[in-house]
Amino acid sequence: MATDTDVRIADGGRGRALASARDRWTAAAVVAIAVLAVGLRLWWARYSPAMPDPPRFDDSILANALAGGVIGGGAVALTTLLTLPLVFGLAGSSRVAWAFQRARRWMRRADPSFGGTYARWALLAVAGAAALSGAALLVARQIGSSSTTTQGEPLPVVQPPAVVYARELCTLSNEDAAAALVQGADGGISLVVGDRTWWLFGDTLFLAESGKQIEQNSIAWSQELRPDGCPRLQYYAPDGVALPFLPKDGSLTVWPTGAWPVDDHSFDFYTAYVYGSGPYAYTIGEMGLARLDTETMRVTVLARRLWDESSGFPSRVLLAQPVEIGDDGKLRVVLHTEAGTKYLARAAAERLAEAEAYEYWDGAKWSRSATDAAALWEQAEARENVEKLATFENGASIAWNESLRTYVAMVNIGYAEVGARTADRLEGPWSAPVRWLDCLAFAEPRVPTCYSPLQHPQMSADGGRTIVTTLTRMDRYEAVMHALTLGTAIHEYARGDEVTYAEASPGEEWRDNGVPFYASANELPGFVAVYRWARGVETVYAPEAPDAGWSLGERAFFAAPSAQVAGSLTRYRPVFDWEDGTTHLLSPLETGLEQYGYTRGRVTFYAP
Repeated sequence: MATDTDVRIADGGRGRALASARDRWTAAAVVAIAVLAVGLRLWWARYSPAMPDPPRFDDSILANALAGGVIGGGAVALTTLLTLPLVFGLAGSSRVAWAFQRARRWMRRADPSFGGTYARWALLAVAGAAALSGAALLVARQIGSSSTTTQGEPLPVVQPPAVVYARELCTLSNEDAAAALVQGADGGISLVVGDRTWWLFGDTLFLAESGKQIEQNSIAWSQELRPDGCPRLQYYAPDGVALPFLPKDGSLTVWPTGAWPVDDHSFDFYTAYVYGSGPYAYTIGEMGLARLDTETMRVTVLARRLWDESSGFPSRVLLAQPVEIGDDGKLRVVLHTEAGTKYLARAAAERLAEAEAYEYWDGAKWSRSATDAAALWEQAEARENVEKLATFENGASIAWNESLRTYVAMVNIGYAEVGARTADRLEGPWSAPVRWLDCLAFAEPRVPTCYSPLQHPQMSADGGRTIVTTLTRMDRYEAVMHALTLGTAIHEYARGDEVTYAEASPGEEWRDNGVPFYASANELPGFVAVYRWARGVETVYAPEAPDAGWSLGERAFFAAPSAQVAGSLTRYRPVFDWEDGTTHLLSPLETGLEQYGYTRGRVTFYAP
């Protein structure tokens, strides 16, 4: 026969079993709520109508989201832990007071180190929610692509590197052009179709013996390079004189502005129909699209009017440049207007001839209306003639650079310089421009001195570390080809009183103080090797030992030995050795470090 003690023992066993079950239900409910919250959050970011493209996460966004997951998970865990007893009590038809009484007893069972049964479950729930948030966000991070927008705060923008060596390869007004009686042409868009590279030029001037002065466009192809590194061009010249490949069709002139391959023997290209009375009195009437069959050299006009003055942009579209096929299967096209503003459009490659097929980036999403289009970067508004010269920004040749792992947009920076902007995504944000080439180093002053810089990625043998580009030199009206070698960022790293200069960090204990200059990781014509020299606790960087007693260390980089280097159009500035007795700093600053106790010493080498 059971005694009262036996009944109490049995009741206690059932109570402990019920409490254990409640523990498990509590933990399961907390984790389920956390998983549901993270899932809903990611679903909203991925499929919300306001965000038609999947988001791309960067490290800072990931860290913030993970921190939010920890805080949110903790809040969910603690809230659930305190409210579930009430739910259980009501579900068991018990009194509310009993539910709170049980909740107080459960919390009192936690030991002083906060390691009791329910506290442990709460901590596990917090950790689980955070871990699930982090894992889910790591997966979501892979959703993004180069042609998608980042939601939230803009990502940091990395500036383009400096050009450490710029050399002129050739002018395209050479014997290849003379063979077709071509004197000069502007433009020079290139694309690979089949086993040939095709070159599309705008207004073309002819030698006197041709019997004509100018044509609206010309075209050539190449299959090999000349000894000077330029393409060996063969012009479309059936009778020995270059012919235009696209007819004017009632316009003053018509230019090819950007092209994209269709198959191994044809390509589509955008057309700008120009009206007016001459080179300084003209306007763009409309932009269209045509297709060239390279086997027959026959051009078919696919669309005469894609954009005109009524398209919805603040000013007329002047150029259209295809860049790439995005992850959504649509071709990205950069539109340039007469005001200098650049916009991003997209359309299916098979529907490029349909104006209604294009969508426009409005800064956050794609829109069907051109009036919603947002500028890729801000264009300075100049009112005075002097300001117009300083802010002149003709064209923007954009291409992915594998070496930099970023997009590069080559642009005019004023009337006499060429530079570049960079961005992780075509939509931006884009960096401020960095000057790469001074056209006054190889051309007579004109307005503009140079224009229409174009990249030719198929000619870069090192993945884009050397960018091959053409631009039009106005004084001779000819396209000139250059090779621009990008520099390596040399960082200053500090550990206590020790300072070292290198491309990459020597270890986690070293602090990165930034990039004081650019140099070359590889040997270049006219450059010298810069070594690390040591004497006791002192370290200096120089091509040669400062004096006796210094021990030769490893080679650090290559740099220019003077302000000018034969064969390079780049101009270099001195890099000084600043010292405070035992510590030596490298800096191109002529003044400013005195306030920190440093004295400017000798010039060690030169950098752009």
